[in-house]
Amino acid sequence: MIGSNNITRIVFSAPAMVIMGGIFYLSHIPQPLNINIGLHFEDKIIHVFAYFVLGITLIAAIKANFIHYGRKKILWIVLLIGTLYGISDEYHQSFIPGRCAEFFDWMADIAGIILSLTMLGKISNFADRAFGNNEKTMKTTASKDKLTKPIE
Repeated sequence: MIGSNNITRIVFSAPAMVIMGGIFYLSHIPQPLNINIGLHFEDKIIHVFAYFVLGITLIAAIKANFIHYGRKKILWIVLLIGTLYGISDEYHQSFIPGRCAEFFDWMADIAGIILSLTMLGKISNFADRAFGNNEKTMKTTASKDKLTKPIE
């Protein structure tokens, strides 16, 4: 039987897997989609957006599966996974007719991951201040609880 903890892990991990699968699928198309939004470097903007969404879903997946990890550890894991997935995606494209691996596409991928980490970091910091849930406060409260707890 699947426990509720396992269901939570699946629910929060599935979006990252779907996004990764979608990126792989789109990278496997021999002629890339020509989306014309009237901007210069449109393909780089699409890379940033795709990896921004991937970054958000990776953060959720890592937090759900490794609840004891702090923010910095999560940040580095998401950055590592996103960077490695981006380079593997570019490498994969080098084997697809009509596609090629581009260094600046990979840089756009990394920019999207960093943007997601930055935005969610700012949102998280705001929430911590608004609701008093920062790590320093939590550690101080835990220390006080240990000191004031009666010895049995």
